[in-house]
Amino acid sequence: MIVIQLIHLSLIKSNTQIKEIINQMSICFEWIQKQIDLKMNALENLNIKLLNQQYLTFKSQIKVIKHFTQGKKKVRYVFVLIIEITTKLFVYLETI
Repeated sequence: MIVIQLIHLSLIKSNTQIKEIINQMSICFEWIQKQIDLKMNALENLNIKLLNQQYLTFKSQIKVIKHFTQGKKKVRYVFVLIIEITTKLFVYLETI
């Protein structure tokens, strides 16, 4: 009986940990989506300025383009972390 209770408590703890990991991953995905949306809006604005032949304005916003490429590196890093966490989660679930 004690063994069954210990197993039950262990499963409850594991379930709580899994829910927390899923919650953290959801937060990461929401952050990534917001960043992508912001970058896409900035790029769309730059495209409109180019179409309107506002070259000087475009030239002054090259920093935005550089920032966008740096942001892609950060997003890639976050995706790598998420993949690592997910892999560890599946390995952990297989041991249960």
